[in-house]
Amino acid sequence: MTAMTYYEAFRNPLRGIFFFLSKFSSGNYSLVATLFFSFVLFTLNMLFLQMVDALMSFMYFPEHMVRCSKAVIFATLVMFLHVALWSSSRHAIALFAFCMKALIVNNTVIIMVYLMISFDFVKIDHEQPMRNPNIPVRLR
Repeated sequence: MTAMTYYEAFRNPLRGIFFFLSKFSSGNYSLVATLFFSFVLFTLNMLFLQMVDALMSFMYFPEHMVRCSKAVIFATLVMFLHVALWSSSRHAIALFAFCMKALIVNNTVIIMVYLMISFDFVKIDHEQPMRNPNIPVRLR
């Protein structure tokens, strides 16, 4: 078996994309390049989520299904970006690596809570637990 060269990888665009994503997720790029590619992929994902929203609304999917599918797509890409950033931060300065890994752990918790909210595992009550005593009763 021969190793894939850059010419072979970019001869076929789909092969080139898979080649880039495999190198990206395994942390073969520097931290700065990975941050840049993460920004580009995150921006493209936001555009893709807008297309998914429009397409699913056009096909009359219920709002709950649209919200859940967008949350799953978003969480999948963010977790892929987290793996790439975690892998590429091992070659960085120790302080940058620690900060990047702390940020990834924090974002992972936030994304999991976002998924639980979108699947209605966590209910958010929007009512005020206590009325404002400074407002007169007749204006409430």
